[in-house]
Amino acid sequence: MAVYEITEYLEKGTIRNSVNFPNLKVPYEGGYRICMIHKNIPNMIASITSAVRCNIENMGNRSKGDYAYTIIDTAEAPTEANLDELRAIEGMISVRIDLICHKTDKTALNADSERFLLLFCAN
Repeated sequence: MAVYEITEYLEKGTIRNSVNFPNLKVPYEGGYRICMIHKNIPNMIASITSAVRCNIENMGNRSKGDYAYTIIDTAEAPTEANLDELRAIEGMISVRIDLICHKTDKTALNADSERFLLLFCAN
């Protein structure tokens, strides 16, 4: 069971049966997936959607106590500038792009972003 849950998290950003984070599963329908852990504070979703700067195809958000988890799917590849803007939001803890969901275009990703393919890295 734990292997399946870790695989789902690494491949699709799905969180299931976590002690510290809310359960969240967003159906993957294509494009680029951005996964974010952040503080559960007012106006966070507005800050996130403003920083993404491209069309959001699909989105999910859940909170548990002081923390929240957001998954956003976009049609266009987020640029490194987009990811940096997300990371700079007050209350943002981690931003990662799921490379397993979309492997064909890595032009927007640097070496640090590519490590998220195998590891969870808190910024």
